[in-house]
Amino acid sequence: MEFIPIPYFGMIMSLFVAPALTFGFILISKKYKADVEKLRIKKEILELEIRKEEIQIKKIEEENIKLDKFIEAHTSSNIK
Repeated sequence: MEFIPIPYFGMIMSLFVAPALTFGFILISKKYKADVEKLRIKKEILELEIRKEEIQIKKIEEENIKLDKFIEAHTSSNIK
């Protein structure tokens, strides 16, 4: 009887290679989704940090205006 490798090849493919490829693609897609989620969260954090810096700048500007008025009031009272 002659050795026919085709059935054995088909069995190996159906038992090992096909499931490995399928689950490999599933795992890779889950990894990519997790990476996208990480990047989205990182973007949100950076946007919040930028917003925090904008608020601090606005606070400093308001304090600067207040101090300018205070200095202006004291210098004008000393000039008289």
